[in-house]
Amino acid sequence: KKKTGEAVVSELDMEQHAIIEKLDHILAETFDLVLEKVRGFLANTSMYIDQFLTHSASSSEVDLHAVAQSERKVLFDSYAYISEILMKRLLLVDGVSLPEGADDARQQRKKIVRQIQSWMNQIDDAKKRVLDKEADIKASKP
Repeated sequence: KKKTGEAVVSELDMEQHAIIEKLDHILAETFDLVLEKVRGFLANTSMYIDQFLTHSASSSEVDLHAVAQSERKVLFDSYAYISEILMKRLLLVDGVSLPEGADDARQQRKKIVRQIQSWMNQIDDAKKRVLDKEADIKASKP
């Protein structure tokens, strides 16, 4: 029998609480996996643009061109790696099934999806800045 003052916790509430804990765990793991990588990628993108794409190198600066190509590869490999992690994390979050009426868990899942998409947008925008700058340089050459 139920005692006076005892809260009734429905099965849905218990399930929703477990789902929210699982989603929070996924978000915490994702932060650990990518936050520093995203920040590093954004900083490296800015440095790459400043060092290699801001000043047009003369044809005699072959060594600088080789370094720029090497740095570009590292940058774009980093982009691919981070992007892949984020996509996997998005699929992981998407794979969490939510029962009918689990509105709090649904809101939490939306919040996590928006955070992951925000990181994806940030790295996509940074990569696009590099590609746009390269296109501008190519277009300005005779």
